[in-house]
Amino acid sequence: MRELLCFGEITLDTIGSSGVAAVEGSASILDALATCYGGRGANVATFFALWRAGATLVSAAGEDFVRAGHHDLLERRGVDCSEVLIEADRPTPRAFMFHTGGISQTFFFRAAAPASDAAFAEHVRRVAERSRARCVYCTSGHQDLNLHLLTQLPSELRVYAPGPQIFHYPASELEPFLRACDALFLNQAEAEYLYRTMGLDAADMNRTYRLAFHAVTRGAGGCTLHEGTRCRVLPACPPAAEVDPTGAGDAFAGTFLAEYLRSGDVTAAAELALAVSSFVVERRGCQENVPTPEAARQRLREYTAGRRSRR
Repeated sequence: MRELLCFGEITLDTIGSSGVAAVEGSASILDALATCYGGRGANVATFFALWRAGATLVSAAGEDFVRAGHHDLLERRGVDCSEVLIEADRPTPRAFMFHTGGISQTFFFRAAAPASDAAFAEHVRRVAERSRARCVYCTSGHQDLNLHLLTQLPSELRVYAPGPQIFHYPASELEPFLRACDALFLNQAEAEYLYRTMGLDAADMNRTYRLAFHAVTRGAGGCTLHEGTRCRVLPACPPAAEVDPTGAGDAFAGTFLAEYLRSGDVTAAAELALAVSSFVVERRGCQENVPTPEAARQRLREYTAGRRSRR
């Protein structure tokens, strides 16, 4: 049995930032621009594997992903990429993240290839048939396949993280996912949209859909944990420098799940996740500043002892 089966995208990310907000019809000058591999699925699996063996990534990527050496890098970091389908007829999907004047926008592009789409759907269904996992984490843009894995793959903990696509989903589309999962990971804007769309507050969300917990990340505001009717707010662990927030929520989720599967303690899981995700924002690209476990534990000790505070 696998510890984590993580279903989500691998992307080649282009990340730009500017201190000045874009104005309609004008041009903005970027202060910095970087390109690196990322993707929500790959990010989560990477940070889970930092703490716990048994992370398998289910995804698709182009041959460039292999040629660039990133497939081998993920494997060296402990991520099993045997279920990553390499597509010969299109490159790895692209994601473009622009952070300008306090506003973040993400654009996603996957080249059209109907035969590859069909082959990937069949691949995911075969994975569901032959696999078991302690935790299945679904964060792909393929909603039908997310639901298939959540409902068909035997697992102890079924986790759904809709990501920024949630803003396109009405209540009727979200309902079956909420009934199929045991836990949710959301950022603050996603959580507010979900509560508003479903007409429920956080406690009612857990009660109505029998969620074990849902975690809401709030950037510099830390995170909020909703476990049953209980709510706990944890402050952020301040980074050494704030450079780029891309993927910090993915690092939080992967780390959280690794610790939660070990201890069953949502607070301990969130504290470690906040410490680890603070490293991510110190560089551009989620996987570009993966800490050692020793460095992360030292920062966690400083954080829980109150020795790290936002200046």
